[in-house]
Amino acid sequence: MTSFQNNIAQSGNWTCPTDVTTATIEVWGAGGGGAGSNVNTTTGGGGGGGGGSYARITITGLVPGNIYSYVIPGGGTAGAGNANGTAGNSCSFSNNSLGNTSIIISANGGNGGIGNNASGGGAGGTANGSANVSFAGGNGNARNSANGGGGAGAGAGNRNAGNSAVGQAATVGGNGGGNGGAGGTRNANGGNGAIAGGGGGGAGRSNGTSRNGGTGANGQLIVSWATRAEIGAADQVGQIDPIQLNYKNEVIDY
Repeated sequence: MTSFQNNIAQSGNWTCPTDVTTATIEVWGAGGGGAGSNVNTTTGGGGGGGGGSYARITITGLVPGNIYSYVIPGGGTAGAGNANGTAGNSCSFSNNSLGNTSIIISANGGNGGIGNNASGGGAGGTANGSANVSFAGGNGNARNSANGGGGAGAGAGNRNAGNSAVGQAATVGGNGGGNGGAGGTRNANGGNGAIAGGGGGGAGRSNGTSRNGGTGANGQLIVSWATRAEIGAADQVGQIDPIQLNYKNEVIDY
């Protein structure tokens, strides 16, 4: 199996290789940023951001040489001072040939945490109902106490929804989903999310200077395909196409 993987925030193109007509596309949305903290109040902690979702599709009928475009999103921005964190953007993979620019698959980003005395956790990115397989990101938590920020939701994995934050602690991801950042303790910033799609933790309360939430993690794209040589080798030992071996009953003729 050959693959192209990228989790650097950017727009780009993937050109379908020679002899390849089937590929599996996996996308992760970016994590939401954590909220900032209020100063010298009893409700100063910020809420944690939500984790990005995951989606997968296997498509056939690809044309070698055709160009497909993708957008890998950066994570949501951390809230500064009393500000909310911003939402993580969606990751998408689209046609980009012969005037057809339709989106083939996308994964939603997580929402930003809430600050400014109304602390609440950001919701995780919702699953994509049109994908073969999709899981939602985990939810961020509201401020944990008068002093602490809320933990962030984890990014969804390729086999599971992202875990939602409990209290102030960092949230563990898995199967490709990134960890959500921990909420800040008193006088501390929130923790940053981990790739792919982990949310940023909320800031802790400060005695004199506002604190910032954690930054949400970038999304991610993986394109996997079998070359003619790999398919031939699999056939010689009685195996099926490696893509079908990994993701059974997920093929769409495109």
